[in-house]
Amino acid sequence: MPIQAEGKFAVVDVFRGSRLLARKSIVLLTILGLLLLAESVVLILLEKGGWRERWYLFALGIFLIVYIWPYIYYRARRQVKRTPNLQGIVRYEFDDDGYHLAAMHSNADIKWTAVSKWKEGKHSFVIFANANIGSLIPKHFFQNTADVDAVRGLLQTKVKKN
Repeated sequence: MPIQAEGKFAVVDVFRGSRLLARKSIVLLTILGLLLLAESVVLILLEKGGWRERWYLFALGIFLIVYIWPYIYYRARRQVKRTPNLQGIVRYEFDDDGYHLAAMHSNADIKWTAVSKWKEGKHSFVIFANANIGSLIPKHFFQNTADVDAVRGLLQTKVKKN
């Protein structure tokens, strides 16, 4: 029996999916920002020039830590507004052969053999039929948690996880 999921994408769905996909970048920018902050504080405390000569390191560190969040949100908002396939009701149907996607402007049948990888986050799955392009499926599109578990089981048995 096929597992069905359907819903209308909201900005928060795309934001959460983007966070899932950008985890490495978020961690990298945060670590780099923290290192710049630490370096600026150490240099300010150790050198005579103090704050006036090292403010740019401090500002750059803060920028790298804070910048990524509004940027990801902005991109998610823009994507929801400008992507026709994210507007209207989107339906997914999963079975042993693959999954079917039906949106207002497109339909697709994807076999599990065509899926290269998948990722799971707290709020969504992303299934990749290509190394760079994935289908975002928010977990709240499913009718219940048993359906989420069933899709996770299909993905675990049919596709390698990266």
